[in-house]
Amino acid sequence: MIPKDANTATPLWAAPCFNMLPELLYFCNGLGFAMVVTVAFAFSRTMRARISPPTLTTDSS
Repeated sequence: MIPKDANTATPLWAAPCFNMLPELLYFCNGLGFAMVVTVAFAFSRTMRARISPPTLTTDSS
């Protein structure tokens, strides 16, 4: 079970930060979310480039 109170959590290893399970899960959750958002941005840019008319592919406006 994951302790909700940081004072009762036991350290997983001797590290200055992210050494308790709740902190590590929070970090991994943020990392996963950042990876999903980055992939979504890249995919949307690629999709817009592919579906745009050939006359507008070099348009800077």
